[in-house]
Amino acid sequence: MERVDIEKLNFAFRYAVEKHSRQLRKGTTIPYIVHIYEVYQYLREEGADENTLITGILHDIVEDTGTSIEEIEELFGKDIAELVGYETEDKSLPYLQRKAIKMNVLKNADERAKLVNCADKLSNLRSIYLDQKYYGQDSWKKFNGSKEEIKKYYEMTLDALSSLKNRRIYRCVSNYFSLVFDGKFTCFIGDKKIESCKQCPERNVTESKELKCGITGDFIEEDREGVSENCPFIEL
Repeated sequence: MERVDIEKLNFAFRYAVEKHSRQLRKGTTIPYIVHIYEVYQYLREEGADENTLITGILHDIVEDTGTSIEEIEELFGKDIAELVGYETEDKSLPYLQRKAIKMNVLKNADERAKLVNCADKLSNLRSIYLDQKYYGQDSWKKFNGSKEEIKKYYEMTLDALSSLKNRRIYRCVSNYFSLVFDGKFTCFIGDKKIESCKQCPERNVTESKELKCGITGDFIEEDREGVSENCPFIEL
């Protein structure tokens, strides 16, 4: 992994803090910069390079603060400005229309832009999952789109980012998607997505014809949907 310039990162964070200073996470009193830092940390875990890290810090600035892409290029260079451009959508359009346009562009984008978007989606889906856990279905009222529209958007996102499917961060996004919208775990064995313990190649059939996990030793209920929370292949 290449070394990064700490001063450049610190400048990007100071810039982002200033730009997002009056913004809160939707429906909360949490400063928006918390989300920015989460995205940055996920990118670090993936071994992202310097420009990708800085893009993660800046990814919402043009879209949410009225800052021009020209200002980003002047301060941070053309490469980062182009990457930030992939993360920016036209909020004057209807919800699903603008999301579909953005995902169609992202599908053929630089892999680094996809990685930033993946980190952004992981932060958002984890937040939605925890909101549902603590506040129930009322947590959906704070969004511009309906739950069905948001589910469709994340389906488009997973498709657009599918070239990252062998990376842990993508598998985490996929799992939180399943948790948020289907209420069940999935797991990955190699690059194979397992949606039910009944499909798993690690299952065994006992003498009494019951299904049993060959790793945990747990019996697999025939009517159970999803993957057992004890599965060691679940990635969150």
